[in-house]
Amino acid sequence: MNKEVEIIRYVTKKSFDAYVWQILETKQKFISQLFAGSKEIRTMSDIDNTTMNFGEIKAIATDNKEIMEKFEIDMKVQELKLKERNYKNQRYIFEDKIKTFLPKQIERENNFMERCKADLQIRNKETSQSFIMELNGKIFYDSKEAGEEIIKSVNKNIDKDVLYEIGKYRGFTLYLANKFNDTEIYFSKNGKYSVRLAQIPSLNIQRIDEKLNNFENDIKHSEQQINGYKREIEQCKVELEKPFANEKELKQLLQRQSELNNKLNLNNKKDEPILIEDETKEENQESKYSQENEEMEE
Repeated sequence: MNKEVEIIRYVTKKSFDAYVWQILETKQKFISQLFAGSKEIRTMSDIDNTTMNFGEIKAIATDNKEIMEKFEIDMKVQELKLKERNYKNQRYIFEDKIKTFLPKQIERENNFMERCKADLQIRNKETSQSFIMELNGKIFYDSKEAGEEIIKSVNKNIDKDVLYEIGKYRGFTLYLANKFNDTEIYFSKNGKYSVRLAQIPSLNIQRIDEKLNNFENDIKHSEQQINGYKREIEQCKVELEKPFANEKELKQLLQRQSELNNKLNLNNKKDEPILIEDETKEENQESKYSQENEEMEE
């Protein structure tokens, strides 16, 4: 019977059972957080570094209370290290938002707002009291007729997402573009805007007018978005200043863990050469026994 089996047989059952239940308790905590959608744990990994080596099994067999303390510390350390990893991941997210993501969003909104303000002036200058729209070289004074001409202008032979010009309206150039399952009306000057093509003629003009008349609200919305992004940057800076909440506790546990490992000699790797030595002795004994049997047969 080899040494591993002998050691396991002499393990104190009470201590071993307590150790196993400690593992299950820790795993259950993480499973519960996963199903509850805990905001503290953004990544979930099974705590599976609890496999015992033979040095730990021998230590349990001594019924030493410090062993159970070590196991409890090991579980707590792994839990806190997971929290620390999540804390660091959150820091990376905050840093990326401050340096890259939010500045790009602010720049995008600023560019849109500048173009929209310029187009607002063009809209106000070019809008007349009576309806007038140029389509395919013809002038239309009736919105329904203009809407019908827009529908007739659809060319399904043109590749998807390619803009093709059809006319002018209120200072903007009108285009159509074929999409996957429909067509869109685009109108542009400094910026580019679009509405979905309707099969009801007058509805096409209504949609274009609504988009043009909404420039003021679009500008206001962009200003609100920019202010929101700026507030988010400041909030990210505040979050970055916060230290890891369990840093002191983790440091103390790691120190105690190291002390217990040294005291219990759990980091000692002398088991392996001993096992090899025993196996070598067994092989030598078997070889010697075989030689004696051969000599007796001769």
